[in-house]
Amino acid sequence: MLSFKTVSTAFYFVSRQFYNLPSLNALATFEAVARHQSLTQAAIELGVTTGAVSRQIKLLEAEIGVQLLVRNHKRIHCNRHARALHDSLRESFSGISATISNLISDSDDLSFSLGSTTAFSSLWLMPRLSLFWKQHPEIRINHILSDDTTQAVNDSVDLNIRYESLRKVSDNVILLFRDEIYPVCSPDLAKKYGHLTEPAQIAELPLLQLTHNDKSWTDWRSWFRHFNVQTPIRELNSYNNYIIALQAARDDQGILLGWDRLVQPLIKEGKLKRLIDQSYLSPGSYYLYWEKNKVMNFAASTFVKWLSDQT
Repeated sequence: MLSFKTVSTAFYFVSRQFYNLPSLNALATFEAVARHQSLTQAAIELGVTTGAVSRQIKLLEAEIGVQLLVRNHKRIHCNRHARALHDSLRESFSGISATISNLISDSDDLSFSLGSTTAFSSLWLMPRLSLFWKQHPEIRINHILSDDTTQAVNDSVDLNIRYESLRKVSDNVILLFRDEIYPVCSPDLAKKYGHLTEPAQIAELPLLQLTHNDKSWTDWRSWFRHFNVQTPIRELNSYNNYIIALQAARDDQGILLGWDRLVQPLIKEGKLKRLIDQSYLSPGSYYLYWEKNKVMNFAASTFVKWLSDQT
């Protein structure tokens, strides 16, 4: 079995033979020497010894059969052959560098980073992203999932999707949607508690609560307060991840506040049931935003337009 080194060496010699070139390493070494007019400076740039540089130059001269450097005591000079070769190498290397820079720029223009919470991404965004990639298969999204809402986390990505209580729509902020919040549970628990008609009745049941560092997130106490329910909550089991809390609700462990846009797929699949008709229009909304005055690249601006159309 051929090693990677063997294969790489084979391709190296094939390239040289195809283009009728001398040692590529020797050519690169010569370019540095001719540019600096110094073996020592070329060695420093290349990270090798002066002797190694000198050997590469002698190898190149022997391979092409032409003397390139005129050695005068401790100084060297390029003769007319060397100057012609250096001009060609400089033009070629500059062209290669420009092409690679353009490739990198194009690559950067086709990717961006997107921040969102685990729940929003899993339950709402990911089922829709396949539609985006069918339209724009060339765009790459670096999706950063975090339930941490600190500013440092939000500033680390190009685009952010977050639920917030107040955010003024502006040039760098797009309102995606508001949501409605209502109790959900497993089909078995819904059948067991199917006679419920008022929010106050739910306070007496086992409830599942999401603990969140976001003060704008609506919990059971906020939900009951909206309906003027003063009854103390009897039992409250807490989770720090909405996906886990939803799984607990599906496993008959209690009743959870469902955000309509997030739980609708599970309700349609029969994995969750809405417990009562009353719902609470969320005090906050989901926003897409980015750093103010930041110029978005092609990929990010394409995604922003697509997501705006979706909502």
